[in-house]
Amino acid sequence: MKKFATVSMLGAAVMLSLALGVAAVEKASFAADPINKVCPITGKDVNPTKTVEYEKQVIGLCCDDCKGKFEADPKKYIGKVKEFKKGKKSSSPAACCCENEAAQEIAVAADPINKVCPITGKDVNPTKTVEYEKQVIGLCCDDCKGKFEADPKKYIGKVKEFKKSKKSSSVEEISFDDPINKKCPITGKDIVSGRTSEYEKQLIGFCCQDCVGKFEADPKKFIGKVKEFKKKKSSVQ
Repeated sequence: MKKFATVSMLGAAVMLSLALGVAAVEKASFAADPINKVCPITGKDVNPTKTVEYEKQVIGLCCDDCKGKFEADPKKYIGKVKEFKKGKKSSSPAACCCENEAAQEIAVAADPINKVCPITGKDVNPTKTVEYEKQVIGLCCDDCKGKFEADPKKYIGKVKEFKKSKKSSSVEEISFDDPINKKCPITGKDIVSGRTSEYEKQLIGFCCQDCVGKFEADPKKFIGKVKEFKKKKSSVQ
C-alpha cells in the first residue's frame, strides 16, 4: 500500500508539473504575439516566430533577413508599423500634474507639422525629422534630412505649415513668406511656388530649380533684373 501511495503521489506531482509547464508556455506564447500583421519592410504577412521587441512591444517580421534589418535600425522601419504606439514617458506616482502634462506635450511635439517633404515633395517619413525654431519638420529620407540641416533657411519657405516666430523689434522686417517678384529674373517667366532663394533678407522667386541654381551661383549678375528688390541703405555717419 505504501508503495502504491508513493507512486500515486509521484504521478500527481508529474501531472501538476506538466500542467504548470503548459500554462507557462501558453502565457509566454501569448505575450510573444506580434502587434502587427504585415512586415514593415516587405509588406508580406508576418511570421509569428520572427519577432523583435521594441519599446516593450513585439514587432513581427516575415523572415530572418528582415528581422536583422529591423534590429540594425528599428527607427528606420517602425514608422511603417501602424499598430505601434509611441511610449509616453512614465511619471512616478508622486509626480505632479504639471510634469504629466509636460511629458504628454513632448510626446505630441514629436510629430512633424508637415505632410510633404519640402525638398522632394514626397510624403514625409515620421522618423526623419529636424527641429527648427521649436517646430518639428518632417523629411522623406536621410538625404533630405541632411540637406535641410545644412541649410534650413533655403527650404523652410516650402513648409506651408511652418509658423514664423515674431521678433520684437522696432525695425520693420521684410516678409520671408512670399517672394517679392512675380517674374523670374533669368527667363522672364512667371515664378513658381516653392522655387525661391533668399538674398539680403529678401525672398526672390524663380520659374524652376535650374534658375534657382544659376542665381545662387552668381546673384549679383541677376539681381538687377528684379525691379522689386530693395537695396540696403549704407549707414553714413
